[in-house]
Amino acid sequence: MLLTLNAHAADPRAERVRPIVTINAAKDQNKLTSYDTNGTMVVENQQFGAVEQRPFILRARGKEIVSSGDWKDYSFTFTPEKSGYVWVSLEGEYPPKEQPDIVFQVDFDTLVVIGAEIKNGDFEETSEDGKVTAWQYSAKVIQNDGKSARSGSRFVTATAKNRIGQAIKVTAGQAVTISFSARAHNP
Repeated sequence: MLLTLNAHAADPRAERVRPIVTINAAKDQNKLTSYDTNGTMVVENQQFGAVEQRPFILRARGKEIVSSGDWKDYSFTFTPEKSGYVWVSLEGEYPPKEQPDIVFQVDFDTLVVIGAEIKNGDFEETSEDGKVTAWQYSAKVIQNDGKSARSGSRFVTATAKNRIGQAIKVTAGQAVTISFSARAHNP
């Protein structure tokens, strides 16, 4: 049985729901340097997985989201060492080890990239099967009512095991800033 926690629930564990954006350039071994541009994210090289891959993977974790009704704005900046492609992945947090059945769902909307190009960052374009175009899902699409989008009529929902991603082309030495809105998911 999976227990899904939402920030509107009385359970204080729900306050640990935060958006996570992973930037992965391990395929091309493109070293990434990160910057937290406005204090809304904790940005660092990945702290788990293969040690030799860590300089090429950044994890940006948002400050805590305390409400499923309120969108919060986040941004961070990174600079690639080489030109090429990096994978941008929208995610939720993994559950605590003592409660592995909890699924933290995070809504994302209005994703903007400066210094590179992202396709369909407002998530408004969808295919007939309900998937957001230009984005790849690691699992199934989590359906949303769209009534409470930050902008327009659509947003996406991600979890630690149900990520949504896209490759973007970056230029050596050119800073890339990613900004987005996020909140805890309210089904």
